[in-house]
Amino acid sequence: SHERFRNQSAIISETTMKNPVHIIGLGSIGSFVTLTLAKMGFINLSGQDMDMIEEHNIANQFYPVDSVGSHKADALREMLIKMAGVGMSVNVSKWDEHTQFPIGAEAIVVAVDDMDLRKAIWDTCGKKVPFYIEARMGAEVCRVYTVNTHDLDECAFYESTLYPQSEAATERCAMKSIIYTVLGAASLIASQVKRALSSEKYPTEIVYDFVSHTQTSYKAKANPVMVEA
Repeated sequence: SHERFRNQSAIISETTMKNPVHIIGLGSIGSFVTLTLAKMGFINLSGQDMDMIEEHNIANQFYPVDSVGSHKADALREMLIKMAGVGMSVNVSKWDEHTQFPIGAEAIVVAVDDMDLRKAIWDTCGKKVPFYIEARMGAEVCRVYTVNTHDLDECAFYESTLYPQSEAATERCAMKSIIYTVLGAASLIASQVKRALSSEKYPTEIVYDFVSHTQTSYKAKANPVMVEA
């Protein structure tokens, strides 16, 4: 309703909120991104995740204690109805190159935790949507990439950040994730979705460090240049 969104009406338009957004990975970042977009008024959301909710997910994901043992996708769909009055279509199967992609999606948010899977999703789905947004997180640092898939500079810059999972830094189990980093990443992603779909300027890469409380942003060109955060 207009009354529900009156405090943000000068920030995001109803037209923007009608754009379909697809989220792959509904764990820590993905679950909170989906909630945030729903709270912002996005009504055409879809998501995919095959995982079940486990006890260790409760501390940093948008799931209640009594949802342990449920599929993340199913639990999130129910939570969105309760928390935002927004329905969501979900896929509880494992993503692979044969997964059917939602027709008409204007943006895809990739919130998975494996570099090989990130590259596979980009190679398969990257050019099927106007905007491709992907997040990475380690303990108290998060990175968010936003790519206009029709911009060759942005695509080239993003592709330069992809590398095999075998080369990824391994976080100690007790230092993988904490909820304030998750929430920070989800907020940045939601803002980038809004900026991209509203035809506003946006940085191609955002890096936020919760230890030093510093943010660095870059806009992809032939040589990346720093822009104001």
